[in-house]
Amino acid sequence: MAKKIAISIPKGGVGKTTTAVNLAAGFAIAEKKTLLIDFDPAGACAVSLGFNEANMHGDIFQVFSFTKYIDAVVHKTKLPYLDFIPCQINTYDLEERINRLSRNINLFSNILDQQALTDYDYIIIDCPPYMKGLTTVALAAADSVLIPLRAGQFSVAALKKMFSQIEWVKTTINSELRIEGILLNMYEPRTKAWALTIKALSKYFREYLFESVIPKSIAISEAEFYGKPSMLHDMKSKGAIAYLKLTTEILKTSGVSEKIWEERNDGFSSLEINGKEFAHFHNDNEIDVRLTNKVIKQNNLNHPVNSEKHPNRSDNSPWIELKFHNQKDVKKIYSLVNQLLAD
Repeated sequence: MAKKIAISIPKGGVGKTTTAVNLAAGFAIAEKKTLLIDFDPAGACAVSLGFNEANMHGDIFQVFSFTKYIDAVVHKTKLPYLDFIPCQINTYDLEERINRLSRNINLFSNILDQQALTDYDYIIIDCPPYMKGLTTVALAAADSVLIPLRAGQFSVAALKKMFSQIEWVKTTINSELRIEGILLNMYEPRTKAWALTIKALSKYFREYLFESVIPKSIAISEAEFYGKPSMLHDMKSKGAIAYLKLTTEILKTSGVSEKIWEERNDGFSSLEINGKEFAHFHNDNEIDVRLTNKVIKQNNLNHPVNSEKHPNRSDNSPWIELKFHNQKDVKKIYSLVNQLLAD
């Protein structure tokens, strides 16, 4: 049975879609079969994953209106363990129709219980920036709510509204709903706005704050332009690492002890997939990567320039130690690692 996490807060511009896409990608990189469902009529998840009207073949509205089965609107992404259902509500009439359909509070819960979705480990639901309609339907079906927050008094006010809505849903519809956590997004630690925000949060919401925070990162914004999760655009960027740490934290609370990204005491950073080390980063000029024989042949790395088999690895999966002397080569290997994550 999949764990269903709704990403929600009644405020725009706090990074709901960015968090939904990158958390789903984090689970997929950890080889947890994940389904991302876009509930926001803005349809931004599709853009963040490289979809457009030309390469989409159905959406969640068609499932709600019983014109398509849910497995007919599932789209494959560049990550083998990540599937996606878009939201293509691009007219006022369609939005009104979906709002009427969403009055059936239990409709989405019944949809998610279908046999076609039983193989997923996680289902991530990107909610619209308001409380009624689709958001209430999502909360009725979800196991937990993740609340992204950026600095500002308006965000804190929206957080209080969110908690009131969660209590209402728990009392009237879904008594099992719990708060996954509050995620500090676009975090800038040395700003007065963030200091004031954290002070306000500490008074009432300290117990719900994730240890992981997502820094303000230009790489995250760039990834959206390229239609990719941040890990597939620049896996070593601060934003990508932060989302991998968040994924690890949520996996841990779900009873999974795997670490995806770990800052080690020996100066290395370690990327792990399904409990196995995938890559070590020591500095900007040195990286160890676990490579399969298929990848070695595809990328002509049997005897690559400036590399050698790692002398300290005795397991069956070969490692290649790569050392570079210019920025062009560094970018090349980071690009290769990003491709391997999607392979």
